[in-house]
Amino acid sequence: MIIDDYPDARHSAVDTWFQSLGERFTERLDSYGIPLCNGNVMARWPSWRKRRSEWLEQMRLWTGRRAVKLVQLSNILLDFAPVYGDAGLASTLREQILELMPRAGLFLHEMGELQDEAPVALDRFDRLRGNDKEAPHADAVNLKRQGLLPLQGAVRLLAMLHRLPAIDTRSRLQALAQQGVLEARRARALTDALDRLQALQLNAQLESVAVGRGPDHWVDLGALDDGTRAMLKHDLLAIRDLQRRARGRVE
Repeated sequence: MIIDDYPDARHSAVDTWFQSLGERFTERLDSYGIPLCNGNVMARWPSWRKRRSEWLEQMRLWTGRRAVKLVQLSNILLDFAPVYGDAGLASTLREQILELMPRAGLFLHEMGELQDEAPVALDRFDRLRGNDKEAPHADAVNLKRQGLLPLQGAVRLLAMLHRLPAIDTRSRLQALAQQGVLEARRARALTDALDRLQALQLNAQLESVAVGRGPDHWVDLGALDDGTRAMLKHDLLAIRDLQRRARGRVE
């Protein structure tokens, strides 16, 4: 939650009201099938419920250091989008955060380093291969962890480097192309890759639900036809190349 600034003397009354709102809202989401976050990234907790000036100071502190945990928390925050209330609070905060980026060299470098922590589902010979110890079987690939998140992370890094206010990956790719950071052809190809990865994941989730299991992010490579496997490899190669390009911008 981004709350408009108010006097410190009113903090107890104001924050108590928003804490109650956050608790009721997240509990309702949980009852509708969107589970509570294990990492406590929810507005029911004070760390994710602040005044606008407090959020700005928080980001000033986070971007002023090189620490993996702070980058990971920032990656969550940097994709915020207004869904209700005064959208001007969100747009103002976003502009202020982007103004911090030219002085956040160490922070951005660590964000680039984290690209190595999110490899795509390819082995050193460029063969499709998952590397998740939690995989249910040898041909299972967590497409969120080894496809979608690497793409989103690389695009987010480039957007921050160039102070682009776009929020979602598609909009950021379009903005990067408009700014000349990415070739238009490459941006379109990566957008198409995003569409295909999400379609693969959704189809796998529907199949999982159809047989009585809950939806997850696992895709069975063995169940894909040759054409789909070839296209998946093509898309993952493009994402890996983008990761390397993004990291190269902060080295």
